[in-house]
Amino acid sequence: MAADVPRSPEEAQNIFWQEITRLNENAQSTTAILTAASLDSFLQTIITSKMPKLNADLRDKMFSGYGPFSSFSAKIDSAYAMGLIDKTMHTEMHIVRRIRNEFSHPKDFRPVTFQHPALKTIFEKFADYTDHNVDKSMFLTVKFKDMLKRLQPAINAAYLMQGIHRKGASAPPSSN
Repeated sequence: MAADVPRSPEEAQNIFWQEITRLNENAQSTTAILTAASLDSFLQTIITSKMPKLNADLRDKMFSGYGPFSSFSAKIDSAYAMGLIDKTMHTEMHIVRRIRNEFSHPKDFRPVTFQHPALKTIFEKFADYTDHNVDKSMFLTVKFKDMLKRLQPAINAAYLMQGIHRKGASAPPSSN
C-alpha cells in the first residue's frame, strides 16, 4: 500500500517539522551518550594500563557484567582513588555520567532533550557553566574536548604501557 500523502500543505509542513524535531532529539541524546561512552572507554584504557598482569579473561571478569569496574561510575571513582584523574576531572565525569543517565533512562518515557528541567540542574554543577542561554549540546561537546585534552597525557601513557606489556609478552626468552 502506498504511503499516506498529506492532504494539505499545512499537514505536510507539520509532518516535516515533527520529523525535524525527532531527528534533533535523537542527535541530542547521541551527543550525551557518545560523550559518556568515549570517556568510559578512555578511563578503562587508563585503568588497565596500571594492571600489568591483566589478561583477556580477567579483563572480561573485571570490566563486564557485575565486575568491580563494569560501570562508568566505578571506573570514575577507581581512577580517582588510584590517582589517575584529579578531583575536577572526577567531578566533571560524574556530571557527564548523570547527563548520560537522564538521556538513557528517561523517567517519564518521553524523549529527553537538553531543555529538560533535570538537565538544567545537572549542568549547573559544572564549575564553568555560567551562561544559562548557551546551547547545552555545544557546551557538552566543548567540555568533552577540554576533558579529553586534560586526559591526553594519561591516555598516551596508557597506550605506551600497553605496547610495552604486549612487546614483553611476545619477546623471546632471554638467553641468560
